[in-house]
Amino acid sequence: MATGTGPVALSPFGSSIASTCAPSSKRTRINEHGSYNSNDNNNSLVQIQQQQKDLIKHQEKAIADLQRIVQEQSSEISRIQSEKQNAKGEIAATMENLRAQHEKILGENKILKRAVAIQQERQNQAASEIEAACKYRKEAEERIKRLEQMNMTLQFHLQQQTAPIGNDFMGFSPRPPDIY
Repeated sequence: MATGTGPVALSPFGSSIASTCAPSSKRTRINEHGSYNSNDNNNSLVQIQQQQKDLIKHQEKAIADLQRIVQEQSSEISRIQSEKQNAKGEIAATMENLRAQHEKILGENKILKRAVAIQQERQNQAASEIEAACKYRKEAEERIKRLEQMNMTLQFHLQQQTAPIGNDFMGFSPRPPDIY
C-alpha cells in the first residue's frame, strides 16, 4: 500500500499511517551529510508512535465493544433457544391435548350419528304405524257405518214383520188409553 519504509498501519478511517513515515512532497532541510533533519524526524516519529498508540487504543476499544456485542448476542441467542424449546414443549402438549379432544369428539359424533339413525328409524316406523292405524280406522268407520245401516234396515224389516195389523192405532203401538 505505502511506498515508504517503516511500519504500515491503518488509521480508524482506513488511511495508511505509513504515508507519514515517508518523505513528504514538502520541502525539507537536508543537513550536511545528506540526511533529513533529525528534529523533524524525531517529531514525526513521536507523532507516528502517538498515532499508533491511539490506533491501538481505538482498536482495543472496538474489540472490547465487539466482544461485548458478541456476548450479548450469545446470551440473546441462548434465551431465544430456551424460549423456542419451551414453546415446542407447550405446542407438543397442546397438540396432544387437541388430539385427545379430537378423538373424544369423533367418538361422540359417531355415537350421535348412530342415535340419529336409530331415532330416524323409530320415527319412520311410528309414521308407518300411524298411517296403518289411520287406514284401519277409516276401514273400521266404513264397516261400522255399513253395519249400522244394515242394523237399521233389519230393525225396519223386523218391525214391519212383527207389527199387529188390526190393533194398531194410526201406526202407533201401544194404543193410547181411551178417555170417556
